[in-house]
Amino acid sequence: MAGVATMARIHHRNVRRIFDHILDKRNKRLLILSELCGAGSLWFLNAEFCLTLGRPLTSFIEDTFVQLVIAIQYIHRRLDGPMKRRPLIIDPKSVYFTDGGILKVDLVRILICSQESEVHRFLFGSSCDSEGAAEQSSDLTWYLAPETRTSRFFTEKSSIYSIGNIVRELIVSWGWKKSDPRLTSSSILSPLDVSSGPFKLSLELLELLNWSCCKTQRDRPSSEQLLDKMTRMGFVQRAEHRQGVVRLSGGYTLLMKAVKEDDFVSARLHISQVGLSNNDGLTALMIAAILNRATVAKMLVKQESFFTAEKFTLRRWRFSDCTALMLGAAHGSIDVCRLLRPIEGGIQTSRGWTALMYAAGCKQIATTTMLLQVEAGLCTNQLSDFGRGFTALMSAAYNDSQDTCRLLASKEANMFTTLDNKKYPGWSALVFAAAVCSLSCTRILVEYEVEKFGILALQNVGKLNQKKVLEGQKVLVYQKILDYITRQKGTNLTDSLPSSLQRLSRSTYVCAASGKKGSVIKQCTKYDSSF
Repeated sequence: MAGVATMARIHHRNVRRIFDHILDKRNKRLLILSELCGAGSLWFLNAEFCLTLGRPLTSFIEDTFVQLVIAIQYIHRRLDGPMKRRPLIIDPKSVYFTDGGILKVDLVRILICSQESEVHRFLFGSSCDSEGAAEQSSDLTWYLAPETRTSRFFTEKSSIYSIGNIVRELIVSWGWKKSDPRLTSSSILSPLDVSSGPFKLSLELLELLNWSCCKTQRDRPSSEQLLDKMTRMGFVQRAEHRQGVVRLSGGYTLLMKAVKEDDFVSARLHISQVGLSNNDGLTALMIAAILNRATVAKMLVKQESFFTAEKFTLRRWRFSDCTALMLGAAHGSIDVCRLLRPIEGGIQTSRGWTALMYAAGCKQIATTTMLLQVEAGLCTNQLSDFGRGFTALMSAAYNDSQDTCRLLASKEANMFTTLDNKKYPGWSALVFAAAVCSLSCTRILVEYEVEKFGILALQNVGKLNQKKVLEGQKVLVYQKILDYITRQKGTNLTDSLPSSLQRLSRSTYVCAASGKKGSVIKQCTKYDSSF
């Protein structure tokens, strides 16, 4: 179930989408709703080719190879830790085609194949092995790279070996044997004749296939190396051209151009180009979200939702693994965000960032209000630059966003980063506001957090401020927090201060106002004596 949930989060043009899945506990079944691929599997198509034409067309072989490499690159980038340790057993029955000729890798089939008994015998040498079992045909184990038998180490290059053999099946006559599970004697393993005589294929394609099927892992290319060569040789461009894709400047497709111009008729005409991304990694739906093109976004939501842009930079913001909702929230595109909220709301990036965090940090009041009920309370993980526990309210405080800070204060006040956070241990939104000298956010947050985090906030006034701030502003922030601390009723500040400092932080504090060590304690003691 966990593996299916991981696979369901992988969305790409060349990956068969999993729309929903549910565990039927009564009948002990896992029900999965996935994308329909009307043209059938590659195994079926190859069998049909052998019965009629003898071998697929060269264009079909090239397109299959290109799309498989693109899919493998994306899948391996999105796998989490446990799934990376499993072998990705890709065989022709795991590869499907739509009616439009778009290749789709079936992740559910791959997940099921990794649990097959013959695979476990091949990988782990089960005691049930026998001579008879070794002599039996084992189609699945044939696609595993040789190093997986000894190293138990599965990488992207292991999958490159698998797809290389899948494409070689389309070239070599379809009757060869795959009975040897050690992959040593099959005729298909010998390098293809790069003279291209009997195959009538390009020399470059045969060389790439031989490179992909090298027995030694270190001699095999990565997907990035393969795609770089394929692009320079024109394979990628020809594959897209045969699918009716025309690239404009910046990698824009005609569908993206229609979205940018808010041309619904043209967008509907080029709807077959969904799932493609431009040079910045943005899909058509992401562009619609940035520009708030709600009309064309309605047409793209079902087909491009959940897609993510790996890296995207706009102004001073760096987006990583962001969805269309995150981009729309950061730009204040309220109409498109309203469409995407029921679908993509609550999704977090690999670092734990949410659309609400981007909206709050970018000072977008409308989208922050809309996402408040869906994503309030979520926080980042240890991969974030801010460490584990960073929230949307902290994002607003860090970016000096007074309005979004006021909206989020009642929902996320008194939340703090984990104590094992190396950069900001136990920091709350008030501490972040004080650290960047945000007087407006400090005025809002002291009413909620000064009792628990006031001392720590005093300790870090101006610590994160990268701009030149007048000394007077630092003093104002410092004085504002200090005033609220001294107003706490029934608080023995002299007694509580040392224990609070010891509990919340071990770092040496330098007062932002006077620049002397220990001045906070002296100042607070002075105010305390006046009660």
